[in-house]
Amino acid sequence: MKEQKLDHQQELIKQIEQLIFSLERSNKFSRRFLLGIFLGLGTALGASVVATIVFLLLSQIIQASGLEVILGNELYQRLIESSTSL
Repeated sequence: MKEQKLDHQQELIKQIEQLIFSLERSNKFSRRFLLGIFLGLGTALGASVVATIVFLLLSQIIQASGLEVILGNELYQRLIESSTSL
């Protein structure tokens, strides 16, 4: 009984030490810094992809509906150029 209690205590101590190690590792400045960089890059890349898709869809809708005549050929060409340059 006493040995079993001692084993449980040692197992609990081992698990607490592992938890402390994991917390220290996840709270390191360099890890948080790198995660912040990757989050920022992912956000910028995702926003660029979404903007490109929106511009391409918008240009296709304008072209299919014949609105490029109303908007003017110059404005329509700028819209096409901006969507392909992204």
